[in-house]
Amino acid sequence: MVIALAVPDTISNLKALRSLDLASNAFVEIPSAIASLALKELDMSSNAITSIPDGFKNVTALGLKFTAISDFTPVCKFATLVHLRLDGNKLSSVPDCVSKLTHLKLLTLSKNSLSDLPNMTAMTALKELVLTDNSFSSFPEGVCAIPNLQTLDLSVNKISSIPDSCSEALIATLKLDHNKFKDFPLTLSNWNNLQTLSLASNDIDEITLTEDQTFAVMQDLDVSCNNLKCDGVDETFSNVRIVTCSDYCQKWAEEGGSSSSSWPVWKIAVVVISCFAAVVIVIAVIIAIGRKNAASTSTYEPINGTNR
Repeated sequence: MVIALAVPDTISNLKALRSLDLASNAFVEIPSAIASLALKELDMSSNAITSIPDGFKNVTALGLKFTAISDFTPVCKFATLVHLRLDGNKLSSVPDCVSKLTHLKLLTLSKNSLSDLPNMTAMTALKELVLTDNSFSSFPEGVCAIPNLQTLDLSVNKISSIPDSCSEALIATLKLDHNKFKDFPLTLSNWNNLQTLSLASNDIDEITLTEDQTFAVMQDLDVSCNNLKCDGVDETFSNVRIVTCSDYCQKWAEEGGSSSSSWPVWKIAVVVISCFAAVVIVIAVIIAIGRKNAASTSTYEPINGTNR
């Protein structure tokens, strides 16, 4: 694999170039030579970039994941952006100017240090917002006012409740895995568009609904890896098409862990030992057959043979 440190100035001659992928190199800045190009898509992820220059007025998709960017503000100049990925940076805040990105449909900000969001009601095109693995200790109320937001992912944070002020949210898919919920957020029963809800790997131990808390439009619910007795969950959500509740799971490792649902260690050990035993038996059978065939060969005498 070739690691690039620079691009030739002659790249500016590629006037018809619309998509450029320079991810996973050793750039410390976005090359000035590409600023004059009429790019629509630019990916500079996994480089050592710390700042974003002016230009790139036509870019609609910008990838800057896992760089060293700590200031979101320069991105606000990219008024034509539709897709923006800033995961794995050093962002501790999102500036008010983000509301200028009125064409933005997808914004991913996972693995940063965000704990709050500004007013984003002007972002009428935003459909999907990903905020996993940040520092949210409370549900960011501002997201409930984003008029056309369909998918919100706040997994791997420290959220424990959803405020009543979010009762009018129009979100269809909500992911809250690996948070700090002890009680099932009943406020969500008022979310009339909510079709998919994931609350896996929290600390919920009971779910009790009233007659008017029907979750009428919900199609998919995941409450795996909680402290629930899964036998009664299906009955509680009898109108939901897919209900997932697993008793066997591996909790999120607080430090350096990764999300996974798996068998307990003892069960894995049983499977490994069983497989090993099966292999030993097969080998033993093969050896026994081999010895039997060898014995048969050594005692064989031709029909017309003569013993001396």
